[in-house]
Amino acid sequence: MKKNQGFTLIEIVLVIAIIGIISALVFSSMGGVKDSQDFVKDQQRLQDIKAALLSYVAKNGYLPCPDTNNDGSENLGFDGTAKRDSPPDDIYCTQTSGGLPFADLGTHSVNVYGKPYTYHVNRQSNSRANVIDSSLTASFFGSECNNERSCFNRTTPPNSSTADDFSLGNYQISNSTDPVAIQVPLVVVSHGKNGCFNVSGFEENNCNNPIEIDNQRLFYQAPQNDDFDDALIWLGALEIKRVASVLSFNITPQQQNPQQNNNENNDDTSEANDPNGDDSNGTPNSFGQSTIRAEGSFFLNPDVNHTTSSGDYNSDHNIATNNSNNSIRIGNDMNKSINLAEGDNTLDIRNDMNARIDAGDGHNLIRVDGNLNGTGIFLGNGNNRVDVYGNMNSTIEIGSGNNIIRKEGDINGSGVILGSGDNDVYIGGNLNSSPSINAGGNTVVYLKKQPHSGQIMHGNMIDSLAFLPFTAKLRRAVTAIVPAVKSHLLVAAKM
Repeated sequence: MKKNQGFTLIEIVLVIAIIGIISALVFSSMGGVKDSQDFVKDQQRLQDIKAALLSYVAKNGYLPCPDTNNDGSENLGFDGTAKRDSPPDDIYCTQTSGGLPFADLGTHSVNVYGKPYTYHVNRQSNSRANVIDSSLTASFFGSECNNERSCFNRTTPPNSSTADDFSLGNYQISNSTDPVAIQVPLVVVSHGKNGCFNVSGFEENNCNNPIEIDNQRLFYQAPQNDDFDDALIWLGALEIKRVASVLSFNITPQQQNPQQNNNENNDDTSEANDPNGDDSNGTPNSFGQSTIRAEGSFFLNPDVNHTTSSGDYNSDHNIATNNSNNSIRIGNDMNKSINLAEGDNTLDIRNDMNARIDAGDGHNLIRVDGNLNGTGIFLGNGNNRVDVYGNMNSTIEIGSGNNIIRKEGDINGSGVILGSGDNDVYIGGNLNSSPSINAGGNTVVYLKKQPHSGQIMHGNMIDSLAFLPFTAKLRRAVTAIVPAVKSHLLVAAKM
């Protein structure tokens, strides 16, 4: 019988080598997973910073300048010591690139690897003359402009008419082969694990951004790999204007008399009966004496000729209108056409519209809680707002003026046709007709879903096109741009 032999030295060495190789592979893989997880966390922090920037401009009407002395606050003026309440001539950015003003924003000071962020703003914002000039992108960073809340306005570039104007001092974002975004006024960069030490290639460019394309300094947002772990966020002009409420209507509630408030509190249009109440930031009883204006020109106080129909409005009913201010509420379906004539009118339809609405020149507020059926809504010149919460199976056609159209459901009819003027269109559903939106003026279109080719048409220009999720959170953001539905449409007709 042969004795059992042990492992030879060579066999033992081979086993140890194999174990070593497997361990190296396992730990290498674990390191890759950790790096990937950190990269995701880093991107999440950047999204927090973006939210902080949007909140800042919504609150203040301007964006902060870079931090040049590493104290977390923006630096203004020639030597960086000026403040926002300093003499106006000193209120401009000391530098256009620097650190993130995290203390002003109330957000993260370093990335997930402990490295500071860099913060880059429009390269013309280091001049007082530029930051108070609404025809320049630099005005996003200005304040104290003739007592206006913001130095910029709806037409401040970049927009569609200035998309090719590369003298604005903005930035371009590239994925290493193609542009991801152009004409960007503000960029925040997380420089990954190694910061700006011992970097090369795309990372070196993001640290020193020496490359320019069409006079736009270039930043890279390339795929993560062993040589690149930077991450970026940026703000576009549309995002800035939207949260700063310079795109559309404003509402200024005025004091009502106590008797009117007592009567209104007995109406069935209280918050408890508002299907969208939790998305509103208005007060239910503030419409009666409110002044509503679009770009300084929309004044509506429909306090005469009030009419109501508690149920369906059918062929055997009659609502008399005239060329003054008409305020009408229909408690259920509208099955008979209404001509609002000229004047400043409100029409509140609590369910489907199955007929036709006409109006001459004037300023109109129209709300349809259900579907828009029948022939459609046809309004003359003026500043108008139309809200439809169901599907739109017919047409909305409006003449010249500054208009807001908000459509929560699908567009299945001929769509929205707008004349000249500054218009905002919000579409929450699908665009199932072509063309769905035909605008002859300066129009901003907000879409939940990507349109098909030919569904957005214009005779002059559409300033901007944004794709946004119509969630409750967005509806709250929308009410920062346009008056809360509950505060001026749901209580549109006090009978």
